[in-house]
Amino acid sequence: EFLKFAGGITLSTTGKLVAPPLMVTHKLILPALWEAVKELWRSCTPQRAKDWFQIVSSSLYHLLDVLRNTHHGMIFRSRATTVGADIVDCVTSDTSRQLIIDAMTTLVKLGEALHTPEFKSLLSQLNVLGVRMVDAA
Repeated sequence: EFLKFAGGITLSTTGKLVAPPLMVTHKLILPALWEAVKELWRSCTPQRAKDWFQIVSSSLYHLLDVLRNTHHGMIFRSRATTVGADIVDCVTSDTSRQLIIDAMTTLVKLGEALHTPEFKSLLSQLNVLGVRMVDAA
């Protein structure tokens, strides 16, 4: 029903698609679309995934709350800003730019050199070794 209504609003008398008025978008289309997304989330998402998202969102909320509203959070933000500015200065220098270019060139050449059946076999064996290490732990 909503799609018929939205389709009727967005079609002109010539049958061409037109943008709906801003008021219609804010009052009708966006709230209905939001409700449809929420209903899809409620009906299709497994409970474990919902629980996981709840834990992650709660953790992020509390982390941001601590960073915003505490003295230590203010100190951390100040230091992070200083470090971020220093990183930008470092990365934008000519020598760092050349280092990044040379590192990417080295990785490309390494990938070309290691594109052999033996290396692919080694990568497969490393996957098996990783699984065995997880099983042993």
